[in-house]
Amino acid sequence: MPINYNKFKLYHKDLLVSEVEVQGVKVRVKNHVHNWLNPFKAWNDGTMPIGVFTRWIEDRVIPRGRVGLEDYLRGIGIPEYNPRLIFNRTHGTMVSDHWWVKFDGEDDMTYEKARDY
Repeated sequence: MPINYNKFKLYHKDLLVSEVEVQGVKVRVKNHVHNWLNPFKAWNDGTMPIGVFTRWIEDRVIPRGRVGLEDYLRGIGIPEYNPRLIFNRTHGTMVSDHWWVKFDGEDDMTYEKARDY
């Protein structure tokens, strides 16, 4: 099954927190965790504004002005700075926390595999 980058599950380590689906300019959210842990809790199983979602993606990737950005992009196989492509490649992982996403069609993706990006 091909990977659908517009549909993913958000995890904190192995805990499923939310399911997210981007449908054009709408972002549908289904929450499984309804506490402070969930960055999407404000949309309580509803529609999130695309601008809010885009800013969340941008916060989950390397900043545009980071020293060594070109080397980083080359290392992950992306030709130019594009937050959504970086997010897709890295599964939204960051060194500073335990959040990650599993895209629809990535049945064998785990927290450990996602952290390897």
